[in-house]
Amino acid sequence: MFSEIIPFLTKHWLLASSFFLVLVLFLWHEHLYRQEVESHSFSPDQLVIQMNHHLVELVDLRTIEQHEAGAILGSIQVDQDALDKKVTALHKKAPAKVIVLIGETGHEAATLASKIRTETLPVRYLSGGMQAWREAQLPTVKHPKK
Repeated sequence: MFSEIIPFLTKHWLLASSFFLVLVLFLWHEHLYRQEVESHSFSPDQLVIQMNHHLVELVDLRTIEQHEAGAILGSIQVDQDALDKKVTALHKKAPAKVIVLIGETGHEAATLASKIRTETLPVRYLSGGMQAWREAQLPTVKHPKK
């Protein structure tokens, strides 16, 4: 059986080369997909795409004053003390959605996301935080004071 492989490949070289090309493209695509999935952050542009598809819940970790001054549409402000409970409640409410933590610069959100994240609780953060969001000139909404 194995002795027939080389004659088959030489006789059907176009078929064999097409197969190997598709295999290489598939492996390359899988590599890129895994890099994206294993990354625990979203850039502002990636977050917009996720928001447009209703795949995320946004949690703003900044102070109430910062949140009222300008926040991403649909984000909710949560104090860090109540973060674990709120993230768990959001996940129970919409288990298919990814929870995205938003800080001012992204550093504290990254730290908190890594503490909260588990295999069953998908938590990511906005890379660069609100600074990156504003630098990308993406819209914010102002919330009236309560």
